[in-house]
Amino acid sequence: MGWKSFFQGLAANIVSAILILGAGAVLTILQATHSRWAEPTLYGMAGICLMAIIIFAFTGRPILSKKQPQTTVENVESNIRAWLDYFGLGVQKRVEPEAHFAFLVTCRSGIGLFVARPKARDHYVVFGSNIELAAEHRDVLAHLPKEKSGRILEEIALELAKTGVGYNLEIQPDGTLTKISLQRTVPITSGLNQDTFIGYVDQLESNTQVAREAVRLSVDSAKQQTPPASH
Repeated sequence: MGWKSFFQGLAANIVSAILILGAGAVLTILQATHSRWAEPTLYGMAGICLMAIIIFAFTGRPILSKKQPQTTVENVESNIRAWLDYFGLGVQKRVEPEAHFAFLVTCRSGIGLFVARPKARDHYVVFGSNIELAAEHRDVLAHLPKEKSGRILEEIALELAKTGVGYNLEIQPDGTLTKISLQRTVPITSGLNQDTFIGYVDQLESNTQVAREAVRLSVDSAKQQTPPASH
């Protein structure tokens, strides 16, 4: 996709340069030969330039530019796959009965995310990640007094709330935290494009790292404050 866009842009620039140079050459010849068409041609080109500027000011696109296709429920899967390939992210397609499509995405940091279009909300794309607590962290939390482990859960929840994405803490009956799930739901509209998509991925990657660090720091702090068991 990257090379295709590169050559398309290069071809467009070459054509634009030829048109500009050709127009300049025509005006130069008409002026040099004192043609009566020199002045009308100059005014005509000035009018075209003025209209191009007005169109660009109102639409944000050059007058001859190709309008980008809108993201819809019909093309969102192919678009997302193309965007993931464009940014060089690791991708694995998964078969999920409850989703129209689901991709496992591996970021350059090694953090794994998932991107899916659920059947229950088929006009939305869900970005999410699951953080499994390490066995040593679960063991520390399991041996803490209930009051202290509850305090750690509150600290973790507070840090997650600051990220601005939805989250869920999976807690065992004994009060031990085993998994954290992060999720963000985005509507499938024209606003979902290559730039906004990678922004959602980057944000969730960062939020996942925040969640991991929140757990690590809270557990490490608890370990330091817990006196060693007496024998």
